[in-house]
Amino acid sequence: MKLAVGVNNIFNRMPPYAGISQAAGNNNNNVDTATYSPIGRLMYVSASIKF
Repeated sequence: MKLAVGVNNIFNRMPPYAGISQAAGNNNNNVDTATYSPIGRLMYVSASIKF
């Protein structure tokens, strides 16, 4: 049995600012979403059983 519990971005911080030339795509979000996740705090639980 395997159990995993975790939190990504526990302090809910925004990714660092990226200049217009560095921003991924043309979507005006001012951060590099190709490198940093645009999702804030994310909690997860995973369980698996192997027979």
